[in-house]
Amino acid sequence: MPASDEIMRVSKENRTVKYRAYAKVNLALAVGKPRADGYHDVYTVMVPVRLCDYVTVGAGPWDSGQEPRPGSSSSSTDGTSRIHLSCPALPELPEHKNLAYIAAAAFLTKTGVRSDVHITVDKRIPWGSGMGGGSSDAAAVLLALNGLLPPERALDIDDLVSLATSIGADVPFFVGCNAVPPLWKGAQCEGIGEKVTPVDVPDMWLVLAFPEVPVDTGKAYARLDDLRSSKGLEATEDSSFGDRTEGLDAALAAGDVEEIGRRLFNDLEEAAVSFCPEIGRLKRMFYECGALGAAMTGSGSAVFGIAGSEREALDLASILDRMIRSVSEIRVREIIVARTGVDRNGC
Repeated sequence: MPASDEIMRVSKENRTVKYRAYAKVNLALAVGKPRADGYHDVYTVMVPVRLCDYVTVGAGPWDSGQEPRPGSSSSSTDGTSRIHLSCPALPELPEHKNLAYIAAAAFLTKTGVRSDVHITVDKRIPWGSGMGGGSSDAAAVLLALNGLLPPERALDIDDLVSLATSIGADVPFFVGCNAVPPLWKGAQCEGIGEKVTPVDVPDMWLVLAFPEVPVDTGKAYARLDDLRSSKGLEATEDSSFGDRTEGLDAALAAGDVEEIGRRLFNDLEEAAVSFCPEIGRLKRMFYECGALGAAMTGSGSAVFGIAGSEREALDLASILDRMIRSVSEIRVREIIVARTGVDRNGC
């Protein structure tokens, strides 16, 4: 992976790498039955968005003299490596529970190298928004550390994606988005998210609205199961996942933004609305303001609307902002306009 790209700046003297860790939205999210391991099988179509965290990773000299010991701790592969994480935006989250930290520990264990690692995460993607900020940070850490290794020690992309799967469901998707050059502009993800199939996605302009109330992912999935049980409904069978997104797949292949807007769906919306009613109201407002389509992303709480152009997106954001200000019970942290894809990165 080249070190000269503007997105990924490498200093040989200080051995530091800086990555943009991009956000995502789910154009479709079908959720299956709970699995024995507690996860749910999903079928989702995700696209990166030009909203990102900034992840800086530094490492001291590599020492690969010993293989990692079985059962070694998450902070070290052999007792000599140390991981230092700074994430000022999340002061209450213990560093060892931050996915960026977990990713660094997993990488050191996988490769068997030893080094002190310093990570700084400048958060721009709101926490609890369903836009994958933590997973993207983790992917950026994996890519950064892999880029700092000597070429003969670096992991190939298949091993990197496999390692990403062990960290979190969305991390494999972000490995491809954050790579230099990027491996895909969008992807269908199946299983728990580890089965990634690249898809062509047209550039689209989005308006993103962030309610003040975040949504916990685990609680959203649990609430979905409860809602289905109370209604006597069966979860989507794996074999029908593709049928539900067939129209969206065709719209993506044709680059038909209006049809993409009509095909948006998210099985977790009703569950998330029970925690954050603003989600449902914002979605209705997007349509009232003229969006081509609107949906919650991930497990929420961010809601996005699709516009036909940058000008239309700016107008949509302005109208939505005025409408929200006229309704005091809706609390929104921020409204932004963003384009899909990866900025200055070949997408």
